[in-house]
Amino acid sequence: MAVEVITPAENYRLTTMDAVRAEAGTAAEGLGDAAIEALIDQASGQVAVYCRRVFARETVEETIDDGSGTIILARTPVVEIETINGAAFTGSGCRIDKGAGIIRPASRVHIWSGRASPVVVVYTAGYALPEEDDRNLPVNVERATALVAATMLGNRQRDILVKSESVEGIGRTDYWMPGQGSFLNHPEAERLLAPFVMPTLA
Repeated sequence: MAVEVITPAENYRLTTMDAVRAEAGTAAEGLGDAAIEALIDQASGQVAVYCRRVFARETVEETIDDGSGTIILARTPVVEIETINGAAFTGSGCRIDKGAGIIRPASRVHIWSGRASPVVVVYTAGYALPEEDDRNLPVNVERATALVAATMLGNRQRDILVKSESVEGIGRTDYWMPGQGSFLNHPEAERLLAPFVMPTLA
């Protein structure tokens, strides 16, 4: 399986400056837009790697090694399937699950029938991101990215992961520390993203 991007996304930012500022609170005061945008780029990249997927909407050409039956596409959700093996795709004779990126032939006779050799699919998949007019990125992905970016910002000035604070002689301060299996810098972000992590292919 190989995926080649034909039309890349204009941006890959999974959250907005307003969302990051809201999560960061006073830690964001006095910080310019360019600095916030740089944090959003970093956080969005980390979330994409953690979830093993590209969230932004792109048009791609995917080569599936075994096209003898059901086709499972690497990118989701599918917006439009343009061609299969160079032929315009109409959807006739197929059952399509756009959310899961699955194309099932309704019968044994279909446009890639009997092909054990690679099948090439050109399609558009992904979400419209928060700053786009028709945004449909799940809110949990957006908030998780904002949390990761805000934590990066907070760690520069103060630790926003402090569980509690204390006055000397009265109590203590507790901090959240990433565990051995943690990838992101915020535990809530990992919980929010759990449904969007793509499985590892064997």
